Amino acid sequence: MSSFTNHRVHIYSLTTLALIGTITRVITAEGVNEIDAVGSGSFQIHGSDTPSVALIQEYRIARVIATSAVSGQVHEVACFIIRDVTKEGKGNKVIINVKGPDLIGELMFGNIGFSVISDNAGGPSPTPIADALLNSNKIWSITQHGTGHPDGGIFVGSGETTFVVLITLLQQLRGHMSFSLKNNPRFHVHIWYEHTETFGADFDTLTLLETSNPQAYENNPAVAIITTPVTVKPEKQDVFTRAYVFGAGMGVDRQTIKPAEGHVTIPSGYTVDFDKSLIINSALEATQPKIATSKGFPEYEPEDPNDDFSVRVNAMSLFSAGYYWLKNRSKAVILFYEVKDLVIHRDIVPGQLIHITYSRTSPVNSSGSPATTSIINLDDDLIVLSVRHRFGEGGVRYTDLVIGDTPKRPSTGLDWISEKLKELEETVKHTNAGSGGTGSPSGSSSYLLATGSGPILSGNLLVEPLITIDGVDISAHVDDPDAHHVPGTLSHNSPNFNNGTETHAIDASSNPGPQAYLLKTGPGGQLTLVRISLESLVLTDRTTTQPFNIFIDDGRMFIEPI
Repeated sequence: MSSFTNHRVHIYSLTTLALIGTITRVITAEGVNEIDAVGSGSFQIHGSDTPSVALIQEYRIARVIATSAVSGQVHEVACFIIRDVTKEGKGNKVIINVKGPDLIGELMFGNIGFSVISDNAGGPSPTPIADALLNSNKIWSITQHGTGHPDGGIFVGSGETTFVVLITLLQQLRGHMSFSLKNNPRFHVHIWYEHTETFGADFDTLTLLETSNPQAYENNPAVAIITTPVTVKPEKQDVFTRAYVFGAGMGVDRQTIKPAEGHVTIPSGYTVDFDKSLIINSALEATQPKIATSKGFPEYEPEDPNDDFSVRVNAMSLFSAGYYWLKNRSKAVILFYEVKDLVIHRDIVPGQLIHITYSRTSPVNSSGSPATTSIINLDDDLIVLSVRHRFGEGGVRYTDLVIGDTPKRPSTGLDWISEKLKELEETVKHTNAGSGGTGSPSGSSSYLLATGSGPILSGNLLVEPLITIDGVDISAHVDDPDAHHVPGTLSHNSPNFNNGTETHAIDASSNPGPQAYLLKTGPGGQLTLVRISLESLVLTDRTTTQPFNIFIDDGRMFIEPI
């Protein structure tokens, strides 16, 4: 089998994409790209290759390539951001291992903060995707395959990374994304919408061929030489025929699809109860029992919860995401095909649709009797879910593919738990953050935060009888305002006291001067005033204790006993 030659690693600046240097002595290399995921890359070199070791630094880009000895075409094996450099010993040699995420990983560096991304239900366009990518640290370009869903997309940020926002928007638009190992290094993302093509640039044919003469086909990009039989990997999944779909919020405040009624097209085979926020796969229910579930999309909230248009746009996006989620759970078993150790002289992008032709037979049947029996017979349009390129010291670039009839990637054992934890995290995050605005959470949501910040309480807030807040039954005050505090008798020196008997301090003076004051006598019983106006004055004889009334009449003073 002819080899791939001229294995090289080009090292670039992540900041400027300028070529820094080239590594020519590469032991092994590998690159993995998946749909809707951050891929990875790696390579090994000898530790004695000092000039190459000097080129390897974190946050540089490594582009691994190999040249076809047949066509002379340069094929990429990996293109990734260097994040992990380790050493290991093999015999008396030191091997340098270099690893990192592919360039999609750069979207993990950017963060949308608390801004809003929306095309206001503007229909199929890359606008919300492009807006999400603006929050990255790089300028990304987009290749769009197919047409997005007309309901558009919206995202109200609560501190998510650009990658999370991108995936969420695609969920609304019924699309998927991937990174292409073509013409790197460049920040370029492919967006794949629901496949309807049967020809053209987004549709390719690929024949998987087992042959004893692989050299005869190496220059044919439509043929891949199989060195390992295709493996069929069935995956069981829960089937649901109906789903109650909710967005941000909790309880009665949850966002529903109700505002989208009359503004979305209900797909064929589905019915919708907008009042219950329920989407039903009625075609599936005609053949099997009803199986209902509740599905939350807590990151779906309106840009302005007080604006009917914003609420409707969010409901339309929520409907689209709910429908697409339910649609992908209509099969009890999903078939994935794993093709390992392909030799192919072309580049394949995750997300693209390819027509696969492949058959394999056995000379005996399941009983062991000599009878030609078909083991697998593929002649179908399938979606590329994962691409893995690698080469070793032998020089051949081997390619592994995972393909299937759905864009859903094979699950891992922790996927369900991870999904639920993420859903809970987003519920809490978006409940606290509120809708709209470009600042940090300010309490614009309908929830009062435990810290006391949040919206202003207004209206008549009802509390059930016997419910206490910090030990106080608020309802008791309705029947008896003094239920918790007995009024106390006030005096000139009353303190402010509200534990049991309630009193209030009084501010009084025996010498107030020319100002208004409550009066009290001083220590000796005296009272000092600036001026006093009287009609009469009563004085008491100290010896006889006889009181006398002193008054003035017609300019003369009179003293008369009382």
